[in-house]
Amino acid sequence: MDALLIYRFGHRDDPVFNVQVQAYIEEGKRINLNFIALDATQALAFGSEHFSTLSFAFLLDYDLYVAEAFEAFGLPVYNDVQTQLMSHDRGLLYLGLLSGNLSTPRFYVAPELSGAAYGDAIESIQEQIERVGISYPYLIKPREGGLDDPGLFIPTPLSFVGYLHSHSHTPFVVEESLEGPHLLAFVIGKDCLVILEKTRSSSGEESLHKTDYDNRFVRAVAKEALAALGFPFGMVEIILYGKIPTVIGVNPYFRTIEAEHVSHLPLANRLLLYMKRHYVKKAYEEISELAKRQKKTRSAIKILEARNPND
Repeated sequence: MDALLIYRFGHRDDPVFNVQVQAYIEEGKRINLNFIALDATQALAFGSEHFSTLSFAFLLDYDLYVAEAFEAFGLPVYNDVQTQLMSHDRGLLYLGLLSGNLSTPRFYVAPELSGAAYGDAIESIQEQIERVGISYPYLIKPREGGLDDPGLFIPTPLSFVGYLHSHSHTPFVVEESLEGPHLLAFVIGKDCLVILEKTRSSSGEESLHKTDYDNRFVRAVAKEALAALGFPFGMVEIILYGKIPTVIGVNPYFRTIEAEHVSHLPLANRLLLYMKRHYVKKAYEEISELAKRQKKTRSAIKILEARNPND
């Protein structure tokens, strides 16, 4: 079984990213899944020529154009357009989580302004932030992209004014700053495989390790977060604020290397098996249904031609 493994061109020289790509390729071989790893431009060219031999495409980076192209071809895609749109926009992500009655930090989605408009609207924006119950200190995160961005800590009004003047054209989200254990749950389908704790050293480096907070309650929240967004799998970030698991992010771009090392679980294997079992089957059903509809359409056309031979 052949499938495309697609990455952004800029990641070709990233050694850490390449280790992840090779891990997927090697794990795929164990389950008879032959990944063809290409950058986005190469994947589009290859896919158009070898479409009939491909089972699905797996995007490791945000690329809405590539996802739309392959979906238009009829090739099953992960991460598909809906997943990318929801995960790429932090405002949409939080709204999706709230629709599932999940606990999130208080947040404010700033309007999209151009030029120096953010600096000119400082007082109005500050009033709106206070209106949703957010007080200093808080975090500012980019609205689009930046799934792994921890955010910029804003301790005072003066810091906020400085941010607006230096980022006068960047849409952002203001997020309540919460203190508590920072957890990362790996969820595939209806299964939460493991919950690890994320810590940051004094030099800013992040690491994962096992946690005492891996329990049924936190796992249930992680699974509910994924279901609320409609993602088939993803990494759910949770802050344990007091006793309340509060979801601060969901990343559909699965990274398994460090997590496997810490947990000793075959996360990549579980992920690829899920994709192989679910997406290939779904594609087969869709193609079969399409073939049936086409057959009925051709039959109807023949009947109409027979009834109206002069048309």
